[in-house]
Amino acid sequence: MSYYNVNTLFNHSRYMKDQLCNLNTDQAIEAFKVGYTKFMNDIPSKKTLAILVAQSALETGWWKAGLHCWNFGNTRCNPDKLSEDEYFTMFKCGEIIKGKEVFFIPPDPRSVFQALNLMKMGYDII
Repeated sequence: MSYYNVNTLFNHSRYMKDQLCNLNTDQAIEAFKVGYTKFMNDIPSKKTLAILVAQSALETGWWKAGLHCWNFGNTRCNPDKLSEDEYFTMFKCGEIIKGKEVFFIPPDPRSVFQALNLMKMGYDII
């Protein structure tokens, strides 16, 4: 668990209200090409790109149901360890734990995710 005060997360200076964002497959592929090239300083192979896109599609419901605040991989974070230009959001989410579906509802620390203002910024966390 976390050491930050979950009761004050909605008033935290780095909190961004959750918003669902939509991409089509071509936009997602392009985002991963750009993000991978920027991070790895190399162009991804078709196989690498397919794996990245497939995992992101799974995590985000094909970039329709679960793409929150341009977070392409549903990356969790600790609000108290964000830099001045980083943000977080919170939303109800679920995971399979020991064979059972478990849901986390804000302000549960397990419902805290990295948030970005723009799709282009999302490339940075791919």
